[in-house]
Amino acid sequence: MKPGSLLRVALALLVLAVMAANIVLAVQGIRAGSRGMADWAGFYLAGRMVADGRSAYLYELAAQVDYQQRLFGMVRSTVPFNHPPFEALVFAPLSLLPFAQSLYLWALINVLLLFATAHWLRPLLSAEIPWREAAVWCPALAFAPIAVALMQGQDSVLQLFFFALAFIALKRNRDALGGGVLALALIKWHLVVPVALILLLRREVKAITGFAAAAAALMLVSIAAAGVDGAMQYPMLLKYTAELLDLPNAMPNVRGFIAAFSVGETFLRVATIAISVVVFLLAAVAPRPAEKRGLWFDLDFGLAITVAALVGYHVYLHDLTILFLPLILLTSALVEHKRWLGLLVPSLFLFLPAYLIAFGGAYLGMLAIPVTALAAALWVERRRAASVPV
Repeated sequence: MKPGSLLRVALALLVLAVMAANIVLAVQGIRAGSRGMADWAGFYLAGRMVADGRSAYLYELAAQVDYQQRLFGMVRSTVPFNHPPFEALVFAPLSLLPFAQSLYLWALINVLLLFATAHWLRPLLSAEIPWREAAVWCPALAFAPIAVALMQGQDSVLQLFFFALAFIALKRNRDALGGGVLALALIKWHLVVPVALILLLRREVKAITGFAAAAAALMLVSIAAAGVDGAMQYPMLLKYTAELLDLPNAMPNVRGFIAAFSVGETFLRVATIAISVVVFLLAAVAPRPAEKRGLWFDLDFGLAITVAALVGYHVYLHDLTILFLPLILLTSALVEHKRWLGLLVPSLFLFLPAYLIAFGGAYLGMLAIPVTALAAALWVERRRAASVPV
């Protein structure tokens, strides 16, 4: 058997083994979350406040605590709902179900979103990848951040879905639509702004126009949902979250990596900003080939998402769900050009469950290392793609 074939068989077996383990852990986590303190409680609460016509109080901490007492007889979520008002509308129908049933249904919706993502990405991946649809959704279920997002009832899979749809639209030269869909990912705006800035630097005028128009529309929807006064309270809640509920040591990004060395707050802040700016500029400044939507674009878009995760100020493990798109795009490029050794980089992420089991919630900042390796691999492959004559 050729080395490339042997490596692919080994990776396939590893993916299936990790996928099976993740599914078991995710199911157990969802069952536990349905009885207790899952992050889903915050989203469920926000949806219920909207459904009950109390969205004007969506960002009042006292109102959130009071509503939790009414709904659950206790405070189930210590983290307030701190996402944009328009996202609460998504959870309003689900909040009409009992809590446990709503979490199960949300998990099912997320799995269906993963299947839809795999189906729509399939035609854009290398023809050298066998069973391309299964080659997307099997690794998706083997990706630890996705399993964590499912367990917690987080919205990270939804954001991955929006990123994938935006990529597909842009790849097909539907730039305004791609920018508009990218704006939907503003449910976690700090992970979208760096991507939008890179598109702006690329002079993707139609995409940025679509993004700006959709973002403005979502702002109006948010004001309509929460009212002017309610929407104005959102920045104050973000400030509260940043000051009192910030855990840099639990962040798998640049900030978390630096915080792992127990540095002072001032050094942490300065070093994080300096390194983040350098990382962003390395990703943003690049020669562009004549072919607008070729392989270079795939790798560049993947790099933009990876950099957003690295430099984001507030990033937790489930937020790394969005890295699944860059991982698939990088894998496709490596398989297409038969660079089998390069597959070691995406393979690193298959060992995340073992790392998490070994260390638990400690040393999560060290996960910035494989994320940085992913960014470096995308950067190298992008340079190679740019040097290939069209």
